[in-house]
Amino acid sequence: MRILKLHCDYIYYKPKKLAVKQGADEVTKEDLEGKKVEEVLVVFTAVENGDSQKEVSEAVVEIKKMFETVKAQNVVIYPYAHLSSNLASLKDAPTILARLYEETKKSVTPNTFKSQFGWYKEFELKCKGHPLSELSKTIGESKGETTRKPKAGTAHTIHEVIYSVMLEEPQNRGFAKDKNAYRLTTALSIAALLKQKDKNVGLGLMQLNENGFYVDIDLHRSLSPKELPELQKELENFISTSHPITQKLVSKEQAEKIFAEQKEPYLLELAQKLPEHAFLNLYCMDEVSVPSLVPLLDNANELRAIHLAGVGGAYWLNDSSKPQLQRIAGFSFPTKEALTNFLELQEKAKDRDHRKLGLQLDLFSVHDVAPGMAFFHPKGMIIRNELEKYWRELNHKYGHVEIRTPILMDAEVWKNSGHWDHYKENMYFTQIDGKLNGVKPMNCPGAIIIFKNTRRSYRELPLRLAELGLVHRHEFSGVLSGLFRVRAFTQDDSHVFCAQEDIESEVEARLRYLDEFYHTFGFEYTLELSTRPPKRLGTDEQWDIAENALKKALDKLGKKYKINEGDGAFYGPKIDFHIKDSLGRTWQCATEQLDFQMPLRFDVTFVDKDGKEANPAMLHSVAHGSVERFYAILVEHFEGKFPTWLAPIQVAVITVSDDQKEYAKQVYDQLRANGIRVELEDKTGTVGAKIRNWQQQKVPYMVIIGEQEVGSNTISIRDRKGSETHNANLSEFVKTIHLEIEKRK
Repeated sequence: MRILKLHCDYIYYKPKKLAVKQGADEVTKEDLEGKKVEEVLVVFTAVENGDSQKEVSEAVVEIKKMFETVKAQNVVIYPYAHLSSNLASLKDAPTILARLYEETKKSVTPNTFKSQFGWYKEFELKCKGHPLSELSKTIGESKGETTRKPKAGTAHTIHEVIYSVMLEEPQNRGFAKDKNAYRLTTALSIAALLKQKDKNVGLGLMQLNENGFYVDIDLHRSLSPKELPELQKELENFISTSHPITQKLVSKEQAEKIFAEQKEPYLLELAQKLPEHAFLNLYCMDEVSVPSLVPLLDNANELRAIHLAGVGGAYWLNDSSKPQLQRIAGFSFPTKEALTNFLELQEKAKDRDHRKLGLQLDLFSVHDVAPGMAFFHPKGMIIRNELEKYWRELNHKYGHVEIRTPILMDAEVWKNSGHWDHYKENMYFTQIDGKLNGVKPMNCPGAIIIFKNTRRSYRELPLRLAELGLVHRHEFSGVLSGLFRVRAFTQDDSHVFCAQEDIESEVEARLRYLDEFYHTFGFEYTLELSTRPPKRLGTDEQWDIAENALKKALDKLGKKYKINEGDGAFYGPKIDFHIKDSLGRTWQCATEQLDFQMPLRFDVTFVDKDGKEANPAMLHSVAHGSVERFYAILVEHFEGKFPTWLAPIQVAVITVSDDQKEYAKQVYDQLRANGIRVELEDKTGTVGAKIRNWQQQKVPYMVIIGEQEVGSNTISIRDRKGSETHNANLSEFVKTIHLEIEKRK
């Protein structure tokens, strides 16, 4: 529950037009003439999902405290939805407001009034000017806006950047000696070193990314990559001496004072944008102080192995209207051996870079005419189509039905989903027929609209809807990277609507689906179960049921899993899959997410066994995640050497000389007639050059046709590893290929 208390000389309000039908108060002729209340404490109130009697009681205490302090004569409870983006349903909100009104009237003053719920109203008030005349309060747990911190490297909007460093309540983060402590201590050391060299540099934020860290700094000039080796030497010399780190937990006001004194304009702006109740956890070294929620080392001289990897530009707060800072990125490890091993792995990865292989194998390309949006070539589409074909087979096996929803929907949909408040900066909008429409950044609302298209019975549940939906999310051009970081991508969403008692069996079935899916590609994986965070929606009973269902499903699967206490989404617990590729790198792909919020936001219901309306549980899931990102992972995992079932070209038929063209064409035609993807290489040239060409194309099999093969009506087979089989029977070879395709090998 959110309340804003204003001590006013008066408030005048009058209902003008019905806003919602469900739950709206009835109005009298007298109400329509308006009401004026003087010497009044006005309590603007937003009822949020999950609010109960507990929040009502706490709110009454807050109202009474201020009422007695300011010596008001009257109270007006004024429903005001704009205080929150996570409102309670139209079924629950009127009940909670009625309780608040009755208990305020009983416990605070009989002179308590309530303005009309469910109506557009005009109002006018005059607020008194004393220091206590305006006070806001979040009652109970802060359910309105998710304050769950974005994962490393995922804070993109200004809103996310702010929430990635702030605390809603005092928490001493302390010090640590884990990998992230080494990374961010290095970032802080860079900031301190550059500040020591030039007092006029402006500090931005330091953040983690997938394998390392970065720090943003305004040097008032561009930093060249050629300068990094010298900067690294200076940094190594800097950390060879003691630089103690202290920690400060400060309020918004204290942070503003510190950053003003230190002449840090960027961090001062950040502090000024914080909510009034926010805190910052500062780590201080020498003359610099930078906020971080991740604990650091307690002295920079504990750093042992550092590598500065790159430098580029980054807009302050990811806002292109603001100055561009220099972003220095790097890696830091507890030992030199660990750094050496990591850098060797990075070198190996360069040969597998999907961008390089994508060009070499003619799979896809990216162009300036559509930044962050890939062009898939014919060979690349073969791989995509095979992935989608497999996805559809698994969906059929596990009882999912496929849907397709529009990529463009009314902006009201995105306001209702919460994206308008939390993700608008990363969306694309356009006007159509005078109405604002948003290009979808996610598929969930579309699935919900289909579910709600007809009245559902418990007999229809579970309903498993699957979609390969094209979504768009704006990324700054500087962070776009091949297929890993794009603006347009396809998400293979599964949305399961089920009764609460079916959660466990549905999660278990989905885990088996994903186990089969990743096993097909040869991926090992680890599992993480993230449980209820301190700030959350729903009752403890709901969370108990949900978490137990996920745990039981994991236990039945017989897989080990790590529990991340308190790291679930604010609307439900989740299971994350971290797959390991052939280089030992891990990638977070699949997620099983239970959602308490979306069915309430969109008023999703079904008729239960008792004939009553109930909200279904909603399970969000992906296998590929982003099809484009998974595609890139596969390119690098297989090093372009795709298994036969995925390979764009499965067999290349090669002639030794022109004399074998006719027989080679017969072999080619027979393979093609059997559904095998085959190319014929019968141009004039040496057989060695032809073999080298197809080796570079990483084709699984080459069929070599020479004079001996023509004479014996056989073929010679050379596989990708260089093994050769002579005098082979073509029909048997076709059977081998078909078996590999069938078994997806």
